[in-house]
Amino acid sequence: MSAARDLRAQRASSATIVVAVVATSGALGAVAVFDPALALAVAVMAVIAAAIATRPQTAVLLAIFLLQVNAPAVAIKEHGAPFLVGAAVPLLLAVPLAGQLRRREPFVVDRTLILLVVLLLVQVASLLTSSHQDVAVEEIVTFITEGIVLYALVTNAVRTPETLKRVAWTVVAAGAALASLSLYQSITASPEMSFLGFAQQPPEFLSGLSERARASGPIGDPNYYAQVLLPALAIAVVLLVRGGLASRRVLAASAAALVAVAILLTYSRAAGLACVVLLVVLTVLRYVSFRQFAVIAAIVVLLLAAVPGYGERLGQLGGTAPVTSGAGAAADTSAGRATEMLAAALAFGDHPVLGLGPDAFPLEYQRYAGRVGVAVAESSHSQQREGEEPQRAAHNLFLGIAADLGLLGLVAFCAVLGSALWQAAEARRLAVRTRSGLADLATALLLALAVYVVMGLTLSLAYERYLWLLVALASAARSVSLVDPGTIASEGARAAAARKNSLNWSS
Repeated sequence: MSAARDLRAQRASSATIVVAVVATSGALGAVAVFDPALALAVAVMAVIAAAIATRPQTAVLLAIFLLQVNAPAVAIKEHGAPFLVGAAVPLLLAVPLAGQLRRREPFVVDRTLILLVVLLLVQVASLLTSSHQDVAVEEIVTFITEGIVLYALVTNAVRTPETLKRVAWTVVAAGAALASLSLYQSITASPEMSFLGFAQQPPEFLSGLSERARASGPIGDPNYYAQVLLPALAIAVVLLVRGGLASRRVLAASAAALVAVAILLTYSRAAGLACVVLLVVLTVLRYVSFRQFAVIAAIVVLLLAAVPGYGERLGQLGGTAPVTSGAGAAADTSAGRATEMLAAALAFGDHPVLGLGPDAFPLEYQRYAGRVGVAVAESSHSQQREGEEPQRAAHNLFLGIAADLGLLGLVAFCAVLGSALWQAAEARRLAVRTRSGLADLATALLLALAVYVVMGLTLSLAYERYLWLLVALASAARSVSLVDPGTIASEGARAAAARKNSLNWSS
């Protein structure tokens, strides 16, 4: 009886699938008659939905890829998509989480998440003393959605070594995809082609204030685009050296080459210095031998020869052009950034405990830049704020946090970064001790977060979802190591480790 009942259920399920496919095909055919583009979009969404239903982990990889290529923001800003479309992308991470909760698996709440909540409380306290509460509220909402919620979803969705490995490859694939567009744009000398907004140029070039085309990807800013590409480069290099199968190493090498060239096309000097730091650390960790170091250095020299403008920009590091608010080259001089950093330091000195308020420093920049004693333009030349006073960021991740949130915010922010870096380092230590395959993956994520922060020494905290995503992946490395069969000997020990990791103030 049981076998017959199972057979009938199987036939009913097959019949349901057939009916669904036929009905969907008929509906798409009808829509295609009036709007082929809409029919194609619906078909793609149907395929994605089917893949997610069959394998929920697909939702994790899709969400990570879309976030890495900045698809939600591009869809909203460049194509007028409703805000809910962008908000729905991170929620894809909730698909596997729902299944885990249904199976009564514990919800992961680690120390880094607790510290993120502490940072939120500091922001709320800073809001109460701020003169720019409207801007502060907007920044707090962004931090909650792109910081705390994203972190919680990622660390709970990425629970197995296989998922973590695939996510790492997804970050590399996203970087390579964006780099390919930037490279094609450069080779064909067609900077006006934005590829639906995924290969933009900075506003100063489009408005004629700068003669040099600089790859800006889906961000629209070359320096922040380089910062987004750096983690993909770090992960790709580690996968290249320790990727296992030859085919995977070839893929990693191709991705690393594409991303490295795209970073050069941004002409970002800070990114070049971050690449040097990455290469030195890889050599110290013995991922790169001294012979390989020499070969890579020779390749870099050849690339610099192929992109001479990048070498010229490196030679301008000591530039002393006056500070202006225009989007031209002068706005990117070392003197300009020094002015912004000094202004942020003065703001921190005036408001040492809770700062000016979340994201308030740019609104106070003019006042503090005048105290620095460097000329500041009276109006902005950017198309978005024509005629307004220039609003400049601190151009330093830590000084920006200090100016906005004071010492309490800076301590909380550093505690979050330190916790994530420690968790990735701890995952690497556990994996090395037990010879688990997670060691290289943990190293890659540790380096990815580190180079992002190094780049942040010359940039403010913008597009912060990228930072919090890296923080979540670095923290997830330790969570995964606690339940990895390579690091935990028995089933009972793994279960105990999982329970411990679900709420552990010291993890």
